[in-house]
Amino acid sequence: MEKLKSLKEELKTNTKKNNLYMFAIDGILITVIQQLVWSNVNLFAELLGATAEQLSFMTFLNQIVTVAILFPMGIVSDRVKNKRIILNGALITLMGFYFFAALTPIFGEYALYIFIPIISFGAAGRQLYLSTWNAFFKDATPESDRNDTMAVRTRFTLILGVIIPLITGFILSTTDQDATKVMIHQCYIITAIFTALLLIFVLKKIRGGDVEVKVDASGKKEKIDLKDAFYTITHNKPYMFFMMCLFLFYVSWQIDWTIWYYGRVHYLELNEFMLSLSNVAGTFGQFIAIGFWKKVNEKKGVRFGAMFGAYGLAFASISIIVSTMMYEAGHTTLAYVAFMVIWFLGNLPQTVNTLNLPLCLMEVVDPKYSALCISLFTILTTFTNAIMPTIGVWIYNAFGGDADAFRTTYTIIFFLRLATGTLWMYRWRKMRNEEKTAA
Repeated sequence: MEKLKSLKEELKTNTKKNNLYMFAIDGILITVIQQLVWSNVNLFAELLGATAEQLSFMTFLNQIVTVAILFPMGIVSDRVKNKRIILNGALITLMGFYFFAALTPIFGEYALYIFIPIISFGAAGRQLYLSTWNAFFKDATPESDRNDTMAVRTRFTLILGVIIPLITGFILSTTDQDATKVMIHQCYIITAIFTALLLIFVLKKIRGGDVEVKVDASGKKEKIDLKDAFYTITHNKPYMFFMMCLFLFYVSWQIDWTIWYYGRVHYLELNEFMLSLSNVAGTFGQFIAIGFWKKVNEKKGVRFGAMFGAYGLAFASISIIVSTMMYEAGHTTLAYVAFMVIWFLGNLPQTVNTLNLPLCLMEVVDPKYSALCISLFTILTTFTNAIMPTIGVWIYNAFGGDADAFRTTYTIIFFLRLATGTLWMYRWRKMRNEEKTAA
């Protein structure tokens, strides 16, 4: 109790430590919300009668709504004194749509047609939160504290990203009754709503985040000049170069998001337990490496580590190529061991994808349009997510749609990821040399 009292007193006077704890709790709560709802949304929709085509349409609609909301809200966010206001609005929006999504089963045969648009707007609220959070974090956290704070937050989000799906999946597996499963999904959504409400209170505990809002001669807020915003952002060379690197990185990362699952099930024949085990192995690799990459960031800067995320993805590609060849040759146990070991090792550098990329973004956004810059970042990744998994499937089918085609596709992905890592390396060297010259 004495230690707890001492910590409470310290948090009252130590803003850095207070915000570090609050941002960590924020990460825990938003991860709970995401895993309870979005990780189970396809299962819930299937219970309501969704076909594969309707599930694809639901994902597409979510992305369209997200893009439509993020751009104007990015402009609005740059006009508010504290972006906590937008975060609270996003959470209230999310809670409202999630509440109605939980009620949709009462509409019987029409439930699915009501559920799809409602959950898509709820998901857009979640994406608005995640996008605006980056801008709020930048405003509330001095650059010298960002690496430590983000590292602590990432530890919790990674581990919960594995634990919660295992728990929710286990609960769903305890019954074969569809009606009972629907009720369980409804409980998940209601729990997410109360978690979002708690998150609003946590955000109030985070200190700072206020920015200067420019006013005109009459004292009113200056109107956003879209022409100036476009000119400023497109002529921000560090930002545009970062976005180019980011685009290629996400192209190489998201291209296998469909065939990765398909290949593990059909060409390595992993069962549900082995699939879960591989997910745990990957996340555990990222989790234990956080401390190492945090120290690398302190010594070399966040740009240096960014290249290793892409190289880690490339190395992870080898796991599925090598293991499927072994499996076809009849070395089943060796194939499983090789897959798990290479996959685990390939994930050790991938911590930087979560840790470094947001920090790299915060280095190059224009202060005047920081929220808009970050919204464009989210829009770009949403766009690539909409098309790249389909392109990966198209390449796989173009080569024949069999095991050899699968490995050929992953060989292409391997070299694409190597090229992306090399581009991040070039960016690091280029900016380092420019800073040396300027000094």
